[in-house]
Amino acid sequence: VRAAGGLLRFLERNRSQLGDLEGPWQGTCVQDVRLFSPEDVLFVDLQTLTALQVFQEEQHPSLVRSFGRTKEGLSLCGLLEPLVASAAGASMLRRWLQQPSRDGRLLQRRQDAVERLLCLARGSGAELVREIHRELREVRDLPPLLRREIGR
Repeated sequence: VRAAGGLLRFLERNRSQLGDLEGPWQGTCVQDVRLFSPEDVLFVDLQTLTALQVFQEEQHPSLVRSFGRTKEGLSLCGLLEPLVASAAGASMLRRWLQQPSRDGRLLQRRQDAVERLLCLARGSGAELVREIHRELREVRDLPPLLRREIGR
């Protein structure tokens, strides 16, 4: 709880350096604070993730003498990543794939949300889905911003 309070104070004090983290409302909006417990997620070892092709890193052609980056290859993550609009969403997707939830109801709610979104995208709400995707591109990924600020 103290860490969450400290994070909120940090966000309030550094709002201008972090960019627009809020909408038309005033102040930082926090909807929920949850405790993380390792018992809530399933541990999946690297060998299993590789065998199931959840992740498949490939050397990028610009990789020269260990400089540069790898890229996601033909994998579950590689297929889903283009559908994610923001860096924060990509981080969440990777976390969900690396540490899947043990909560069957949560997994069902996620599946239902994806199904509704796909139905909307295929039907009369296609433009709305594109607009939501455009808006989500503006969502910032807080951990890298915080690491950069703390490192100063």
